[in-house]
Amino acid sequence: MTYNVHGFSGIRGGKSSYERQALVHEFVNELDPAVVCMQEYPMKSRKHARYLDHLNKELELANKHISDFNTESKGTSYTFMTATKYPVKQRGTIFTMDPEICGIFTDIQFPEGIVRVYNIHLQSVKLIGEKRLLRPHRNPGAIKYFFTYLKGTTAKLRKAFPMRSYQAWMIRQSINSCPYPVIICGDFNDTPASYSYNLLVKE
Repeated sequence: MTYNVHGFSGIRGGKSSYERQALVHEFVNELDPAVVCMQEYPMKSRKHARYLDHLNKELELANKHISDFNTESKGTSYTFMTATKYPVKQRGTIFTMDPEICGIFTDIQFPEGIVRVYNIHLQSVKLIGEKRLLRPHRNPGAIKYFFTYLKGTTAKLRKAFPMRSYQAWMIRQSINSCPYPVIICGDFNDTPASYSYNLLVKE
């Protein structure tokens, strides 16, 4: 099971991100998956550790792998979180040159043998402002800025496509060196026809 929780925003129900976090955990517990991978999972440390406390108390999958985050930050870090009911043999992180984290891998001891589970999040195009153009009835003034958005969108695409390709290449190198069967989960931010997708899923 994989789920980009978007920092527990945009989820119906709950008055706070912690209540929405609890709703997501409840949903996962009801489905009872062997493994769940979450992207954009929020973490806070120095300010308070409530997200982590809720995770450990509410999610019934006992063995968890959380990517690194700034333990001294007062703000929120968005992390990768993989949880499983089976023993974890090894944990790893995939960095890019930035150094951005584009994924983590977790070697899990299933009854049939060890499987490496990749939890990844490829570069988003971040078409936030452009969404207004899709709802002209709600944003009647947005259409006036169509060409402004178009120019910005082109710049975003020029950045996102090469970055996704590079991230996929880095993940592919890790997969090629893995001695175990592999499962890839995550938010690809791309289509099955894309270069990045096909690079990752090829045998």
